[in-house]
Amino acid sequence: MTGDPPVHVPLDPAEVAASSRSLLLDPADFIEPASISTPCAPRNRSNGVARNPSAAGVLKLRFRFSKTGNLRFIGHHDLMRTLERMIRRGALPVASSQGFNPRFKVVFALALGLGIEARREVVEIEFTDPVDPLTTLKALAAQAPEGLDFIEAEAVVDRRATCRPIVASYALVIPQPLVVEARRAVAAFLAQDQFVIEKRRGDRDVPFDLRPFVLDANVDDEGLFVFRLKIEPGGSARPDELLTALGLRDPLDHGAVLIRTDLELAP
Repeated sequence: MTGDPPVHVPLDPAEVAASSRSLLLDPADFIEPASISTPCAPRNRSNGVARNPSAAGVLKLRFRFSKTGNLRFIGHHDLMRTLERMIRRGALPVASSQGFNPRFKVVFALALGLGIEARREVVEIEFTDPVDPLTTLKALAAQAPEGLDFIEAEAVVDRRATCRPIVASYALVIPQPLVVEARRAVAAFLAQDQFVIEKRRGDRDVPFDLRPFVLDANVDDEGLFVFRLKIEPGGSARPDELLTALGLRDPLDHGAVLIRTDLELAP
C-alpha cells in the first residue's frame, strides 16, 4: 500500500452512543439538505412523485426507492422476493421471462450491501400492458413494508435499454473524537496518485488501485463523511474498502449506519 499509513484510533463505545449525530437516529434529524439533497420519503404513501405523469401507456418504468430502518438487514435476494410479493398483491401486469422457471422482468441497478441504508435506489420493471407511472407508483407503495418507500416513477421509452449505474454516493457520520484524524486521513488519501490495496479475487488476493475509483470525499466539521465511488462495467471499489484504507472502520463496528444516498445513471 502506498501513501500515509491508515489511521487507527481506539474508539470508546460510550462515545459513539453519546454522539448526538449517531446514524442510529433518523438521518433527517442531523443531515442537512445541503449535504444530502434527497432525504428519505415520508411514510405518507399518497404523496409519491412521477417525473412524467403525463406519459400514460408505457410498458417499462424506472422507480426510485429508499430502504431504511430494520429493512437494511435483509439481503438483495430477500429484497427481490419482497418486490415480487408486492407485485402479486398489487395485481400489476408485470412481464415474465420464458422457460421452465419464469421470472418477473425486474432489474435492480446495483445490489446493496447488507446493513447499508439507501435513499435513492433504482429498479426497472417491464409490463405486459400499458401502465400509468403515477398510478403504478401508488400501487407499489401501498404494498410496501415499513422501511421500503417507492418515491418516484419514470417512463423508459426504450424497453431494450437497461439502467447502468456510473457513480454511487455514500454518507457516514464520524464520531467527534475521530473527526480531526479522519479529515487528515482523507486529505492524505486524495493527495495520492494511487493507493494500492489487496482485493480478494476468487481464492487469492490481488493488488487493486483504490484511488481512481474515489471521485471525491470530504469530512465536514460536524463529522459527516461523504464520498462518491465510480462504477465501471468490470466492477468498482466497495465502501468498506475505502473505510478500511482510511482507518475508519471503528464507527461501523460500533453501530454507525452507512447510507447510500444516491445512484447516478449513465445517460
